[in-house]
Amino acid sequence: MLRSDLKIIFRSFLKHKLFSALNVFGLSIGVAACLLIAFYVHEETSYDKFYQEQENIFRLTTYWKQEEGEQRFATAPPLLGPMLVEQSPEVLTMVRVNKGSDLTMRSEADFENPYRETNAWLVDDTFFEVFDYGLIDGDKNRLFTEPHTLVLPESTARKYFGEKALANGDVVGRTILGGGDGGTPWTVVGLMKDQPKNSHFQFDMLISRENPEALNIPNWGWNNFHTYVKLKDNRAETLASVNMSLEEIVAKHAMVSSGITIERLRELELDWQYNIQPLADIHLNNNFIREMSPKGNRTYVNALVVIALFIVVLAVVNFVNLSTAKSAVRAKEIGVKKVLGAGRNRLVNQFLIESLAYAYAALVLAFGLVEGTFIILENNFGWQLATSLFSNSMNWFWLFLTITFVGLLAGIYPALYLTGFKPALVLKGDFRHSGKNTSARNFLVGFQFVISIGLIISSLIIREQVEFTQTKDLGFDKENVLVIQNDREIDDRREEFKAALQQHPAIKEASFSTGLPGQLRYAQRDFSVEGSKVRTGVNWFEADDSYLKTLDLSLVEGRDFDRSFASDSSALLLNESAVKELRLSNPIGSYLTINKGDNDEKRVRVIGVLKDFNMESFDQQIKPLAITFLDNYNFKDYISIRLQSDNLQQSIKEVEATWREFEPNVPMVYSFLDQDFDQLFKSEQRLSRIFGTFTLLAIFIACVGLFGLASYVSEQRTKEMGIRKVLGASLASILGLLYSSYLRLILISFALAATMAFYFMSGWLQDFAYRIDLTAKPFLLALGGAIVLALITVGHQTLKTAFKNPVETLKTE
Repeated sequence: MLRSDLKIIFRSFLKHKLFSALNVFGLSIGVAACLLIAFYVHEETSYDKFYQEQENIFRLTTYWKQEEGEQRFATAPPLLGPMLVEQSPEVLTMVRVNKGSDLTMRSEADFENPYRETNAWLVDDTFFEVFDYGLIDGDKNRLFTEPHTLVLPESTARKYFGEKALANGDVVGRTILGGGDGGTPWTVVGLMKDQPKNSHFQFDMLISRENPEALNIPNWGWNNFHTYVKLKDNRAETLASVNMSLEEIVAKHAMVSSGITIERLRELELDWQYNIQPLADIHLNNNFIREMSPKGNRTYVNALVVIALFIVVLAVVNFVNLSTAKSAVRAKEIGVKKVLGAGRNRLVNQFLIESLAYAYAALVLAFGLVEGTFIILENNFGWQLATSLFSNSMNWFWLFLTITFVGLLAGIYPALYLTGFKPALVLKGDFRHSGKNTSARNFLVGFQFVISIGLIISSLIIREQVEFTQTKDLGFDKENVLVIQNDREIDDRREEFKAALQQHPAIKEASFSTGLPGQLRYAQRDFSVEGSKVRTGVNWFEADDSYLKTLDLSLVEGRDFDRSFASDSSALLLNESAVKELRLSNPIGSYLTINKGDNDEKRVRVIGVLKDFNMESFDQQIKPLAITFLDNYNFKDYISIRLQSDNLQQSIKEVEATWREFEPNVPMVYSFLDQDFDQLFKSEQRLSRIFGTFTLLAIFIACVGLFGLASYVSEQRTKEMGIRKVLGASLASILGLLYSSYLRLILISFALAATMAFYFMSGWLQDFAYRIDLTAKPFLLALGGAIVLALITVGHQTLKTAFKNPVETLKTE
């Protein structure tokens, strides 16, 4: 029986090549799109789940509610972790991680080729007690206990010692020479696997702390350490106990330095909290500042899941429409089979088997489409998708179960519909059904267009917002600015280095600073207006007297730093937001105190007010910012160099030549400011491209569905159009009559789609502090595009019906 059904399916495919191919291809596109989204969603939701007992690992975060608004930090003070371990019996251990200085390192065997390590992290000796993953060689209990020791991932070990040493296990115990002169030996005490891509914590080496005791300073404003704890378990009672311990630490320790109780702080509608965040939630939670790396976005992942559901529904609806479009032809086949004794159940089974065959064929084709698009996705979307989703046999089982369900779902309506014809009427040529069936088909096609038009509108709005982020006046000029990660390599000779650079005509300006737009981490200091006890947290960094000129920043009032004024060592620049936050009515000449009452207290004088400029992405309001004069600093610094745009490659060579004159033993690591800053909008740019691509897929599927509807309508109304022609109807009136039904369908679909798109996209735009205004443009473009596509799609069938000779259509009457 099955063999006979397969023969019938094959013959039917050959007889109706166009419709069968469209059926399989439309369904395969839907399945391929869903597979791609499934790969992406699986990857985004699998972050950090490879660690042993990852469900019991949590990150400590900081929440400050100040008058200017709320701030959530991915970091915590260094005292918090050890104190929590001491006070909470639920906490087994903790580890603190913070970015170390950039290091110049070289292998003993290749001394003349140093490397610049800009992604080295300082860790506690408890690192592998929390993050138990990938240690290949080394004593887990003795790692990071001695200064100048490090653990290398395989890729870094390969870089320094070669593949042979890695294969022979000849890495642990060897020495890497640090410093520009190679005078500081670092001992490799551990070798580990590279971090998987789905980890929020990526590093090139882990290094021990030289002076761990320095972290015991009771400074609760030193909020720069990524701190992780491992709990006994993740039961609700355990989490509640840990949160209670954190609350006690805030009340009894953190608030002491502020001179106010936590109760009084909350009476003022302000707050200070430490919280725990599950490790697996870090990647998709982008509400924190000072993250290690750019995060994913849970909203975007959820949006893709919805799109995947929409596309598979569109594909199923399209399958139903195409299957019933040729009802006249299939009805004769069914009528003959019924006359010959075939029961309805037998015919229904035949159509379901046919539907399943198409579904499985679509799945095979979908895998081919997925394989062929991996390279395109990586090049255009930045997706490096891993197929590990199907390394689990259960996932294959669920995939085939799902495609079987889709096949049955897509085939059940056509099977019941086509087998419901009465043979006596069918064999006479009467295939008419009640208007209920036509209404159902119109509803299905309309549903497809509601989704498609909604995606078109959403895609256009997202594109407008992305273009807005790329063209908005940022308050500074990010183009043609080369950024060198200096980290105090050129220190005492800063002015000499800048003078050497400016001898080249292609170099306009150069500046040293400890902060630049687009950084993920900014230092913060407490500022107090003279005569006030209130301390206000403000983002802060240091810069020299050419910083404003290099970045093309504007002064609202006052002046820039001037090296010729000795008093400028205590000078301060504020942005407009900082002036408002500190409530300075006449800022120029005002005196402020930095970190009042602490060991590093300093009195400064405001000499200038900067026009606000964007340091962060547009989902963040411009925050208060303070800049002090670059002096004897202890932070990583950058050299910003503004180049002529004529010949950037030649300009880079000139900068590199100058660098080698000053630092012949230190490699120059550089990037461009515009590329660094644009990384803040990477997820929005990717979302725009993804939405655009899947919108095109949805449009294609909807148009195929409309083609099926047009074919059905043409068959049903051919005789009607012949009668109208005989009665004198003009070609224009017939075309108008045929097209009007499609236009009504598009307009109704547009009204529903526009309403939903307006609601959801208004909510999406609310996530941006700086955003476009919704106008009628994307809605009108979507409507116009839908109408044009619909007219083109149904054009062939409509014209074919309108031009058909009435003699042929009415000869059987």
